[in-house]
Amino acid sequence: KVKIFNQDGFQFLEQTEDFYDVIIVDLPDPKSIEINKLYTQSFYDLCYRRLRQNGIFITQAGSPYYATKAFKCVEKTMQASNFNTLPMHNQVLTMGQWGWVLGMKTLTSEQIKENLLKIKFANVQTRWITPNAMHILTYFGKDLIEVGEIEINTINNPALFKYYKAGNWDLF
Repeated sequence: KVKIFNQDGFQFLEQTEDFYDVIIVDLPDPKSIEINKLYTQSFYDLCYRRLRQNGIFITQAGSPYYATKAFKCVEKTMQASNFNTLPMHNQVLTMGQWGWVLGMKTLTSEQIKENLLKIKFANVQTRWITPNAMHILTYFGKDLIEVGEIEINTINNPALFKYYKAGNWDLF
């Protein structure tokens, strides 16, 4: 039931007439203006438009600790595209603390979290994920830096690219 499209995501979503139950976006970090385009409000608007009413969208969002402003920019930009969001994070052996933002149209952020925490995984073979792990993924401690005002990432204002470049990588 899974079909993978390995092509420019922006162009694909502009051209397709299909709707999706799940959209998973796993991109390189926004280290360039070209990649930044796939983290913009315009791209998230396309994802929102192509996602079914009860669908789930999730994107890689960088590190909530080493690039805190960039991580929060991804979430704020998704919210600007009308997604209700839930930030998530986990320790990735090769990258340290890494994060994702999950978005939905119909459930609130609190409802998304409640539903994730109810999953029992009883009939699903997993290598790592458990109900306790879901708690770890969905809870954060205090911010390590003062975040301040975060801009929405757009094609004409690549705020995410700037936040990522200025990340607090010295914590790593």
